[in-house]
Amino acid sequence: MRLYLFIIMACMAVRLFITGGLPTCHAFEVGIDTNAPISAITGDIAAPAQTVADTGATFVRVNFILGPWSSPHDSTPHGAANRTWFQTYDEIVNGFVNRGVKVYGLIGAEAVHSSASGLNEEQYVQDYKANFVEIVGHFKDRIRIFESFNEPNDWAGGGTAQVQPYWFARMLEEIYLGAKYEDGHSSETSWQVDLVSGPLFSHDLDNVASYLQDVIDAGINDLHWNEVLAKTGSYPLDGLGYHIYVKQGSSDPSEIRHAMKSNLDAVWNVFTGLEGEDIDKKIYVSELGWTTDYVTESVQADNLDTAFNYLRSDSRIQLGVWFCLKDFPGGHYGIFCESGLGLSDRKPSWYRFYYQAKPPFSSLQNRGFETGDLSGWSGYGERDGVQSGSWFAGMEAFEGEYFYGAAANWGQKNGGLLQRVRIPAGETVRLSGMVRTYRVGGSAGDTACRIGIHPNGSDDHLNGEIVWSDWMETSNVWSPVQVQTVLVEDVVAVFLEYKQNAPEWNITAFDDITLSYKSMGFSLY
Repeated sequence: MRLYLFIIMACMAVRLFITGGLPTCHAFEVGIDTNAPISAITGDIAAPAQTVADTGATFVRVNFILGPWSSPHDSTPHGAANRTWFQTYDEIVNGFVNRGVKVYGLIGAEAVHSSASGLNEEQYVQDYKANFVEIVGHFKDRIRIFESFNEPNDWAGGGTAQVQPYWFARMLEEIYLGAKYEDGHSSETSWQVDLVSGPLFSHDLDNVASYLQDVIDAGINDLHWNEVLAKTGSYPLDGLGYHIYVKQGSSDPSEIRHAMKSNLDAVWNVFTGLEGEDIDKKIYVSELGWTTDYVTESVQADNLDTAFNYLRSDSRIQLGVWFCLKDFPGGHYGIFCESGLGLSDRKPSWYRFYYQAKPPFSSLQNRGFETGDLSGWSGYGERDGVQSGSWFAGMEAFEGEYFYGAAANWGQKNGGLLQRVRIPAGETVRLSGMVRTYRVGGSAGDTACRIGIHPNGSDDHLNGEIVWSDWMETSNVWSPVQVQTVLVEDVVAVFLEYKQNAPEWNITAFDDITLSYKSMGFSLY
């Protein structure tokens, strides 16, 4: 798919550059491509839903591959679980949705086994349309954005685009009408999903503006795009799909930003030529990435930051999707190594992706819980909430009006709070605060609090790299605790953790949390 990219990449120099922080910009969403979600041979599920959710991605790009099934409605059981095609993808989609990750659905060439002799003929278009509409109809209650044929302009081993502009325009027309207008769909809100055009493959030698112009010309002059506009209120695309693979061997952020902007400007000029300058449609960058075959893992991470920071700053961009989750033979674009999906398999780019998906704060938020809630904090395990006044065992705030407390009577609550803050790498960072505990029954140390710092910014409370304070039990008085370490990445994760093991009363509390670093005189709040 990217044969001529490799020729370009081999000629690029590698220069190390560390990027800065995230700019403040328009609403922009971050996604990850999950690699093939099933085995095309067996039909077994390969999409790791929890691993994707752990990256912090808002969206996951899922390719609806038919695999061993003949069509979406093929009821033949395949795979170890003996599922039909729809049952298999229901499991995949539900796995993501139930974990809070939205699905960006790709319905491309692998979603159809056509009887046509090639891509550029009417039989193929109709076979593709039938499956496209069937898939949208089944998943429209859970997926609201679908993307069509992947990289139609790619040469795919030949000398010209695998889908000629006329036929790509025809595909867009037919699937748009089939999904959003025909068979009474125009009057059903559930069918009014967003249909993003099949993503165009751009690189250093082709910004694909010419191909897109040819597609639009065919749609307007040779096909029926104006009729689609009259029927549906739109030309047959709700957004422009786009892939960006520029400066593949580079580590120069200004060079990368310039190349990205140049390609985007070129294709945007064509898009607005169709839609008008006041267009409210967006570009969906559903693939971008750098392979560690041509840059170091550190440079890959830096380039990820450069690319996402640029996309975040460009108001024309709705979504940016990193390609891909995990390395595969011949393609080391992943944020995980080919060896697996564990902590030790994460590349530096995993952490940069996470910071882009869930940007850290610029300073510690709500350090004394004086908002009256847990604003700024997330957590794990069993949690209570922010307390005020005189609470159980006479506990009151150390300062201000509020504090965090977790209590259990004839039971236990074990859990914690966490927050991530951007601080320069290499800094000596100190976390301090006040803790208070109370118990009835049990032994010394059964009910205790501690605080911790992860120097790479990971929010995994089980990560062995967290630097923890000692566990502290305080006999119902506020007592100070602190811990410090040197940051490896430019993000720190701070943890407030408590354990409760006494048989009767267990009460744990935190207040007045302070995060500071050495070059600022330990005065960051």
